[in-house]
Amino acid sequence: MPDGSAVGNIGVHDPFELIRHLARSQSDPRKAVAELVQNALDEQAAHITIERYRDGGETVLSILDDGLGVLPELPRKDALTTIATNIGHSRKRQMSFDERMRQAMLGQYGIGLLGFWAVGHELRILSCVGASEVWGLTLFEDSPRYTITRMPDVIGRPATWTEVQVRRLHRAALAPTVGGRLATYLSVELRGQLVRHGTELRLIDRIARGAADKLVVIKPSHLAGERLPGFEPIRLPDFKFPIEVTLHFAGDAGPDAGRVRLGCAGAVVLDDLASLPELAHAPWTDERLVGVVDFPHLEVAPGSRRGIVPNAAASALVDALIAIEPLVVTRLDERSNAEAASLSDDMHRQLARLFTRVTNFVPHLEWFPVARRSGTVDDAPPSGSAVSPPSEPAPPADAEEDLVEQPELFPPGPLFAVTVRPSKLELAVQERKQLHAIAADEHGRAIREGVSFEWKASSALSLSAGGNLATIEALSASATESVEVLARQGERERVFIVPVRVVSEHHRRADAGIPQPEEVNEPLQPWRSRLIEERWQVNTGHPDYRAFAHEARPRLRYLAMLLSKEVVSRNFPQPGVGATLEELVGLLAALERSGAWRGRARDDEEPGSSS
Repeated sequence: MPDGSAVGNIGVHDPFELIRHLARSQSDPRKAVAELVQNALDEQAAHITIERYRDGGETVLSILDDGLGVLPELPRKDALTTIATNIGHSRKRQMSFDERMRQAMLGQYGIGLLGFWAVGHELRILSCVGASEVWGLTLFEDSPRYTITRMPDVIGRPATWTEVQVRRLHRAALAPTVGGRLATYLSVELRGQLVRHGTELRLIDRIARGAADKLVVIKPSHLAGERLPGFEPIRLPDFKFPIEVTLHFAGDAGPDAGRVRLGCAGAVVLDDLASLPELAHAPWTDERLVGVVDFPHLEVAPGSRRGIVPNAAASALVDALIAIEPLVVTRLDERSNAEAASLSDDMHRQLARLFTRVTNFVPHLEWFPVARRSGTVDDAPPSGSAVSPPSEPAPPADAEEDLVEQPELFPPGPLFAVTVRPSKLELAVQERKQLHAIAADEHGRAIREGVSFEWKASSALSLSAGGNLATIEALSASATESVEVLARQGERERVFIVPVRVVSEHHRRADAGIPQPEEVNEPLQPWRSRLIEERWQVNTGHPDYRAFAHEARPRLRYLAMLLSKEVVSRNFPQPGVGATLEELVGLLAALERSGAWRGRARDDEEPGSSS
């Protein structure tokens, strides 16, 4: 050793100053409470009760358990003295790793009690083992002083019990420890520990106000969404216990989506796995992914109990998770594609409810016949008829799209048939609807010039017509009425009759007139939706649909846009209307995707613009 060198052991100038730093490293009162509950779990408690109440003007938070007790091998006074004089030392640390894992103990440092500084001014531990005398240890915030005193016996408790009281709660700790909020936090924070121990944990809040929960049984939290298959425990050669990986596809589950928590022996030590720099990328940052990764061999940062020590176990964890990233991406994409390709009955019911409310505001619009499960058409009037020679049938019911969208390379031929949209109708008294006549040649091409139209209606209907458009109004209820249109081109004439049923009022089922969406995955096709033989097909492969597939409300709005397009196209089949409406839907979808409807500010906003 060179001259002038020195070797020695580091020393602590002021031990309590070090204790102060450790105590202040825990700033979250909820985490401090979780640490106290963790101590009860470590002592193998079968029942734990958390209680908030007032005692002589003081706000108290109490944690009572029936576990093994504080250092049960010692007399109560000696046990509590040992706790008070050995801050930073834990008998759990003296156990082997296997012993601690068998008992599912997490604590190692003996400093969890200091977290009470974040909750209140005073900590009191009451202990009774084997029906012994009850003794109490009191610690004080920001003070090295402690007291140990004989306490009155408590009737009605088991032979062995421990109660930890945090007294004179800080004002800042009152809101986070309200019953419902604290219960929700603990169900997530201690999820793995509650599953391991099977402990009954309940919370009683005697000072909660109004409709806040007064009694809550705290169960392990459930992960949102659907579990992704194929993730077995990851066993590593140098570690006895495996990495447990539980991943779920959350989809549009809400604000908790996009978070995979990291646990150690069942207790959460990182709220977001992606906060580790080595994992701050997809798929761990994917908002569709939720779950828990648990590795008991991790070393947890003392004090705050958040974060992990960067050692060999942490490196092995990161390497193992990077290795399974391709499988995670594959499972996410599989589940995402399956969800995007499935339009549920619930979505159909939501659309039906939306549009059923709209029908009264647009009584002139005709909706769609809806097939019952038996295959019959629901609430649809009798089908229409056309008077034409047998060799010249009228265009099919779905010919409208072909008539108005087909490009015209050659002029249409002579009049071959005429049809009317809608081809069948039900009207309530004083309700109005518009009819649209379409003349076509033998190839189904629309004839837009040189054809005249004459309209007639039954006596129970009022008719006003001009060209190929007519508006009818029901004057009185009757069985079946009709509207007739005669199309004439020179000496050629064709007739179409629309049966009309007039009722006193509509008795429409909730889904009548709203077709069930039929999913079709055609990502290379430009169409968003279409009607084929009264079937409403939605292209789930279109980029616009994929953009909204995982958020319920935007997806519903997008489908409502598509259905509105089909309704307008059905009622007003003028040339080019389909292409125009398709562009309109594209623009509205772009506004939705940009966040314009939700008022989100854009990075490229002009300076000084208001949000």
